Amino acid sequence: MGDRSVVINAAKTVDIDTTHNLICDQVIFTSLRSSTSQGYRIVAASPSVRHDEKDEITRRSPSHESLFSCEGDPCGLLVYELSSGRYCIAYSCHAGREQSSRGGQRVYTHMVLLNREDYQHFDYDPVRIHALLSSLFTQQGPLLKAPRRLEPLSLPLNGFETLPMGLSARTEWIWAVANGLLENQKIMLVGATEPLPLLQWALLSLPLCLRRRIDISVGIKFSSNRQTQLILLPVDKDIKPRVVAERNIKLWRADSELPCFAGLFETWFKLLQRWWNQNRLAEIIHLTSKVCADAPLDALPRIAAICEDLDRVKTADADLLEKLVGSYAAMDIETPAEANLIKQLIDISNQRLLDMERETVNLE
Repeated sequence: MGDRSVVINAAKTVDIDTTHNLICDQVIFTSLRSSTSQGYRIVAASPSVRHDEKDEITRRSPSHESLFSCEGDPCGLLVYELSSGRYCIAYSCHAGREQSSRGGQRVYTHMVLLNREDYQHFDYDPVRIHALLSSLFTQQGPLLKAPRRLEPLSLPLNGFETLPMGLSARTEWIWAVANGLLENQKIMLVGATEPLPLLQWALLSLPLCLRRRIDISVGIKFSSNRQTQLILLPVDKDIKPRVVAERNIKLWRADSELPCFAGLFETWFKLLQRWWNQNRLAEIIHLTSKVCADAPLDALPRIAAICEDLDRVKTADADLLEKLVGSYAAMDIETPAEANLIKQLIDISNQRLLDMERETVNLE
């Protein structure tokens, strides 16, 4: 099979290596008229999709007028864990006119179901999968004639080695949203102009193991039936603050003052924000997705402190290097992530001390 490009947005294309694919079940939920029924329902699903999964998907999928109409082509993202243990990642968009008397645009939702191991192949990043489903829709169009059998979908695994999408404004919301998720808050953020990049980087600011636990909705009208932890909306149309408050959801507006998040994770986000400002984006991803993949939350402040010292080591004098080596050599290590970083710090410090000693000898 050859290579192709997947369009993520108008400014970015990513080359996809289709020789490494993942086979997964897929489901189509939309409004179609048939000889026996009409209205929103599952119109096609892979044979392995269970009845209880179909029932849950039907309850949680968007229907008529559920997508926000805004500039450009509106699209939505949903991700949630099913009771079966599989993860549903959905791409929603408009697909022509609604065929019923209600009028308006037909909402079309294409979703894939992944088990935990398969989802981890994408670093629990639903935005990557959403981009693939978006590209598939662009290339093939909607499935508006229900097939007798919907085969599983082949998702390319490679081709996303490049950095995720960037943000052009209000990057501070990345850390505010991520901090709220770390504190297990339910959040509704209204008015974010770049919701998908914001979501992607908020998730990439969290340890890998935490990302899969978060149910998310982007660009889809709020429904209490979805029990979603993170909701990103372009506008505040039809939002009832009282209903939101009753469900213990924090309502934030992107054009207002940032929520204060000084506390347990302050040092963690100060580190990530500094690395972001220094364009060290690959280091953020490596830290959260590899080094700290399974780190407990209470270790994050300690890990941030070690990373700060690792940066200091690069320019430290001999006295500071010896002090850091002595301090960390005597430290009780609590997690593998800390052990990994401390070993790096001590090795780099000792190498720099050796280099300094050699330079001194050469000068003499």
